[in-house]
Amino acid sequence: MLDASDGRLRLPVGTPGSIVFSDSKVGVTVASFTLGIHYDGYGGSGSSISVVGSSCAGGWWNTSGFWDNRISSSFNGCYRLKHHDGPNRTGGFESTTGSGSIHDLTFFNNRAESVSYWSS
Repeated sequence: MLDASDGRLRLPVGTPGSIVFSDSKVGVTVASFTLGIHYDGYGGSGSSISVVGSSCAGGWWNTSGFWDNRISSSFNGCYRLKHHDGPNRTGGFESTTGSGSIHDLTFFNNRAESVSYWSS
């Protein structure tokens, strides 16, 4: 089914984008999507960073350097993004809800040090 070489995985034409191999020794999923895009301006303006993953199950991204306390708006790839006051999902938070659209932060504008990604 697969031929791996030089760090690449080649699948037959027509193979769906998300597949779990039937070999019990292989636990690979080849599917990822944009969990969120974060902007340093309102309405999706200014500099941005995209966070990509494979699940909206509460995983998080710790901002660092340039992005500490910088986020003013976010595009939701997951239904709910929680913008946390501290790293590792700590402190208070502001949620933005509704996947597929950009949301401005209000009371957590320029305060987020981590963002978590949720399906509900």
